[in-house]
Amino acid sequence: MIKKIPKGIPPVGVTVVGSLLLKIGQFDRDATTQDGRSMPKVQLTIEEPTSHKGLVVFEQFCLGTEDDPEADEADTWKKSYGCRDLCTMAEAAGVEYEGVSPDQLLDNLEGQMVGAVYTRFIEPEKITRGENKGEDNPYAGQERAKRQRWLVPGEFEPEVDDAGGKKKSAKAASKAATKKAARVADEDEDEESEEDEDHTPPPKKAAAKKKVKAPESPEEEDEEEDEEEAPPKKAKGKKKAEPEDEDEEEEEEEEEAEEDADEEEEAPKKKARAGAKDDAKGAMTVKCSLCGKKVKRSEIDAHLDEEHGDED
Repeated sequence: MIKKIPKGIPPVGVTVVGSLLLKIGQFDRDATTQDGRSMPKVQLTIEEPTSHKGLVVFEQFCLGTEDDPEADEADTWKKSYGCRDLCTMAEAAGVEYEGVSPDQLLDNLEGQMVGAVYTRFIEPEKITRGENKGEDNPYAGQERAKRQRWLVPGEFEPEVDDAGGKKKSAKAASKAATKKAARVADEDEDEESEEDEDHTPPPKKAAAKKKVKAPESPEEEDEEEDEEEAPPKKAKGKKKAEPEDEDEEEEEEEEEAEEDADEEEEAPKKKARAGAKDDAKGAMTVKCSLCGKKVKRSEIDAHLDEEHGDED
């Protein structure tokens, strides 16, 4: 007997899942379904990862259909899931399957290496497919390893995803992984926000105060520097700019005067219109307050524009 028990012995009751490198064993070619359809079974042994080397998984391939139980027809091999699954495994293992007999294919597969991905699966309460679909599942609640796809050896890294002996469905494991990823993302965001706070620029209020203290324009700043540093003799240069300011002020005054004149010119007309409307309440004609002429109430505005439009 061995002197010391080695480390890393896989526990019993834990479903082995992950990316596994497997060695294909001998097929049971006489196996069939309950209704007599051909369904070869095979045992595969884990080669890698080495921590689980020697453990086995089982696969079965339902080749036959109701119309072709022995899978003798070419169309059956194109439509049957079991036939297509067996050929997919052969392709991943590097074994030629086209143009050979089913028995020859199984002979060529035995002893070959192939990769596969397995996930945890909890048997449902009802059977979901096959001739017994909808009936009570005698294995309900049991945890199994469900193969998802075949892999080509050398094109993946073998690894096992242990769950510490706890039974979890693939859906529950997926939710747990999602929550963990979200929690890690939140922690990363918190760290980034703390770093941003450490490098936060000065408050905007300080910049606003600085802006208030600064001169309103570069010209005023230059003028202040000239007043502080320039000698008295250079003050003449400032006086040359004054006439331009005076001209601008005169132009502004003229524009304001013109606007005032326009307002004064329009004032009598507005007053006349307002008076005419006040007098016209309930009357068909009104009297013009400028010329005394009676006009229709609806034509008072036109009368004022035509008869008194040019009056100053």
